[in-house]
Amino acid sequence: MTAAFRKTDTDQDGFYHFYDVDTALLPASATDFITQLPGPSVLYIKGKEKKGKETPCRVITSLLHGDNSNSLRTLLAIMIHGGEPATDMKIVIISVEAAKLLPQFSHPFLPGQRDLNRCFRDPFICQPGHPANALLNQIDKWQPGALVDIHDSCVLTETFAISATENRDTCALTSFFSGNMLWSPQKTGAITDLSADYPLISVYAPAEYTGLQRSQLYKGLMHFWQTESIRPRQLVNVLKQPRRLELRRSAALTYSDKPVFGVNCTLRQDISGLSFTQVNPGDVLGWVDHHKLNHFRIAGRSPREAVSTWFCADDHCLTVTMPMMLIVVNRLAETAKSDCLFYFQV
Repeated sequence: MTAAFRKTDTDQDGFYHFYDVDTALLPASATDFITQLPGPSVLYIKGKEKKGKETPCRVITSLLHGDNSNSLRTLLAIMIHGGEPATDMKIVIISVEAAKLLPQFSHPFLPGQRDLNRCFRDPFICQPGHPANALLNQIDKWQPGALVDIHDSCVLTETFAISATENRDTCALTSFFSGNMLWSPQKTGAITDLSADYPLISVYAPAEYTGLQRSQLYKGLMHFWQTESIRPRQLVNVLKQPRRLELRRSAALTYSDKPVFGVNCTLRQDISGLSFTQVNPGDVLGWVDHHKLNHFRIAGRSPREAVSTWFCADDHCLTVTMPMMLIVVNRLAETAKSDCLFYFQV
């Protein structure tokens, strides 16, 4: 443990608590930082004192997926260089054990466990000792003024936000980070499904190699860190209730430039480049075996929507039946199976 973590209190609630963290003493390397954490942790960082005025704290959650090293690296830079925050901050680092598995930051979750960002619902949210239950209990105790959950994005060019709520406060918070917000009220077990009377968003940002401090995530977190009032900074385009194409758990998935024998579904190697673009009938998204569309399901605005309404598999090629925009295309098989192949909107 470095001096930054000298004040420590381990509770029985599933988290290590580090109070009055001296951010100047935090290691600059995300690898060193995660190595020094004993497990799921909360860092308490004091905000500016305001005479006669009590401001709700803010919460930032990171590493819901243990392979999200870029967003963690950005958050670490904010803690070190952001100065004294406008309000008290609770920094929650969750999937520490998964991140530590070698090679570090290569596992979204521990082998054999579920995707944590699909566990914020029954029965997991009601299981004492489950990380989702532990985090919910902490958030309820803190009563924050806003919560931002940060992730690495499968989309290489766009930073975007997802929320289960569409209102002025949520759009204002989104505007710190992006001009695009997916309003996705269908319950998937994501952290954004939590009932909240404060703005709650998940922000997905790509690794931007032009410089960390130029990235949209860095700039957005810095505004969130230093700004007392959450007010709109740009217009936000709300993509309302996009549908999700999901792959059934029994199906095998890979990515390639051609069909892979013995794999149920092969998606184009370059399919993530289609995020936030329109595709048309005849555009090949991938290939499927003889079970064709039976490998898929639609999560959307009504239950049991027919996959064939939107997609077809003639000659075993996966194509669309009508023009649509692919919004967020997963490019990692493990997270694509636990989450969805992509969102789409017609």
